[in-house]
Amino acid sequence: MTEVDVEYKEMSFEENAGNNLGSDAFNVVLKDPNFSYNTCDRQGKIFAQIISETNGLGATIEAEGVEWSFFGRVQLLDYFKRTAKAKVRWFNQEFWEEGTYKDFVQIAYYEQIEEGEEIDEEKRFSPTDTTDYYGVYNENIQSQYLVSIPKGFKKDTLGQFKAYTKPSALGKIQIEKNIYNYAYGGILGNVSHLTTDDGFNYRGRGGIQVTGKGNYQTLNTNLKKAPYNYTQDIVENPDLVATDAKLVIYSAFIHFKKQLKNNIQSLDEYSIHQISALVNTGKITGSPNHPTTRLNNYCKIKKNYLKCENEEFTKDDECKNK
Repeated sequence: MTEVDVEYKEMSFEENAGNNLGSDAFNVVLKDPNFSYNTCDRQGKIFAQIISETNGLGATIEAEGVEWSFFGRVQLLDYFKRTAKAKVRWFNQEFWEEGTYKDFVQIAYYEQIEEGEEIDEEKRFSPTDTTDYYGVYNENIQSQYLVSIPKGFKKDTLGQFKAYTKPSALGKIQIEKNIYNYAYGGILGNVSHLTTDDGFNYRGRGGIQVTGKGNYQTLNTNLKKAPYNYTQDIVENPDLVATDAKLVIYSAFIHFKKQLKNNIQSLDEYSIHQISALVNTGKITGSPNHPTTRLNNYCKIKKNYLKCENEEFTKDDECKNK
């Protein structure tokens, strides 16, 4: 996800965040008497996560509409380099050498010519370079998770690679399922990637990209309670978290409350980096995706949108130079 420059509207954060998100959703969640987002800093921290997770309020389902590839705008291995199961299943050289990658890439690439396979000289290629992809934890490279992907293919009459055909529309749909099932299968309350589509069905949705069947089940239970009183079942219909305007916001605040273990004071104690880690990884010591983007959005929201009082920034070194 690249940094987005959000055009903040001149309106109260409590009143609305745009018609597409539901006119009363923020009023409901911000006035929870048992978990009060009653300061500028508290609102800034949660809204910064929503902005970052939804690419400026424009994407309420994880990586919707992208084409997964090794190189270019959406890089499969770069995107999932912090995801535990993806690192185990993809970040090894067998992923490339055994051709497993073809089940996870939606854009035509290259593959090894099999022994004895007859390929015309003009259809042979050789790579000119490689890119190394490592797993990452807490912004540190994990050398045990490494896969080198050849790139810069050029025609070579003696080359040992051939181009393979771009997957069909149906093939792309199956590849998308493969990606999420392998990345999220067997974690976060999802059943194994070998037996269900849980990873795909319960991929990230909503204002904080709620991920995993376990989190959807918890969210479903909390949505039934006041002040939400939501009657539909999101475990049976998880797309509602992305398509129902109110749920986009409700899901974010409920999940945020769960991550803070119902302790609103911790929101004051944690830095924006720790809050980002908690939302993105479940631990304040974790490694969030795009930490600089989250910090920049937090500072922009506090200064330009919520227009926090200047004294709030004196205790907030993170935004002094922003």
